[in-house]
Amino acid sequence: MVDEHGVDERPDTDTTVGPDHVDLRAVRRGHRLRLLFFIGVVAFLVAAAFGIFGYRSRTVSRTDRGLTTSVTYGQFTRRGVATPLQIDIQSDTDFSDDVTVAIDSSWLEKMDIHSISPQPDQESTVGDTVVWTFQKPKSNELQVSIDADAGSSTQPGPTDGSVAIAVGDQLIHQLTFRTWIWP
Repeated sequence: MVDEHGVDERPDTDTTVGPDHVDLRAVRRGHRLRLLFFIGVVAFLVAAAFGIFGYRSRTVSRTDRGLTTSVTYGQFTRRGVATPLQIDIQSDTDFSDDVTVAIDSSWLEKMDIHSISPQPDQESTVGDTVVWTFQKPKSNELQVSIDADAGSSTQPGPTDGSVAIAVGDQLIHQLTFRTWIWP
C-alpha cells in the first residue's frame, strides 16, 4: 500500500539480508552432538532388534559330594515376561534323606510366582529365606520348576538371588545368581 506521499507502508519482508556471524567451532560442535545422538539411537534400535533387552537365561551349576546342582534362571528379563527358575539336583546314588531347597526371599518377592512343581511337602521362612522341603525322592534326581515372571510393579535393575541345597541336615551346595530386570 502506498500512502499519499508515495511511501510504501508494507513491512519490510526482505530476507536477503546477510547472515549473522556464526562461530565455526559452534557449528562443528552441534554437528558432532547430533551425530553422536543419531549413532546412539541407531545402536539402541539394533540392540533391541537382536533381542538384547528381552529374556535371556543362564545356568550355574556345582558338583560336590556326589551331587550336581544346576540352577537355570533368567539373567535378563522384562516386567511381565515369563522368567522361570529351574533347579535340578542329581545324585550319583539315591538320596539318603529329604531334600531341602532354600531360596532368597528378596528374589522371590520381585517375581509373580504362578506355580511350583512339584509342590514342597513343607514350606517355612527363616529370616530372609524361603525353605522348601521335599520328601526323599524315589529316584536319583529332583527337579523343581518355578513358573514366574517379573512383577509389573518391580523396579528395573539387578536382583540378586541364591539357592541352597541340603540333604537331611547337611548343606551341600549354595549357588548365587543375578537377574537384571529391564524397564
